[in-house]
Amino acid sequence: MYHRILIFIVHRYVLTIGGKGADVMPKIAKELKPLNVSSIKREGLHAVGGVPGLYLRVAGNSRSWVFRARIDGKERKMGLGNCGKLNLKEAREKARELHKQIIDGLNPIEERRAKKTRLALDAAKTKTFAQCASEYIADNRAGWKKKTASRWDSTLPNYVLPKIGKLSIADIDTGLFNGVTLKRGAWRKVG
Repeated sequence: MYHRILIFIVHRYVLTIGGKGADVMPKIAKELKPLNVSSIKREGLHAVGGVPGLYLRVAGNSRSWVFRARIDGKERKMGLGNCGKLNLKEAREKARELHKQIIDGLNPIEERRAKKTRLALDAAKTKTFAQCASEYIADNRAGWKKKTASRWDSTLPNYVLPKIGKLSIADIDTGLFNGVTLKRGAWRKVG
C-alpha cells in the first residue's frame, strides 16, 4: 500500500514539477469526429482530442483552433488558424508538429516570432532607399513644422535620391550614406 502511494507521489512530482515532462503533458481528451466538432456551439475552449493540447475556441460566431501547452513552466496558447480555413485533420497535424517541437526542446511560439521577424527583415531589405524615404516622410510629416517638411522635400530629391535612391537598403552602409549626404552638407554625420 505504502509502495503505491510513494510511486504515485514520485510520479506526480516528476510530471508537475520536474523538467520537460511537465511541459508537454496536457490533458488528453476523447478524440472527436468532425461532425462532433461542428456541433459545438457553447463559447469557450473545447478539447477535441487526437493530439494533446488541441482545442476549439468558440467566441460568438468565430471558431478557431488553439494549441495549449506548458513551455518553460508557463502555460502558453498558440493560435493555429480559423476553422473555415483549417479543417480538423489539418489542425491535428499542425498540433502534432508543435507538440514534437516542444518535446525536442524548442519553443514553437518563439520560433514563429523569429520566422516573422526574418521575413519582415528580408522584405525590408528588398525595398529601395527611395521607397523607405517616402514611407518615412509620409509617416512623420504630420508632426513636422513647415520648414522641416520643405527641407526634406528639397534635400532628398536634389542630393540623396539621385545617388542612392535606387539602391536596396541592404546595399547601403553608413560610409556610403555619409559620403552622399556630407558632400553637400545635407545632414549631420551618421554613426
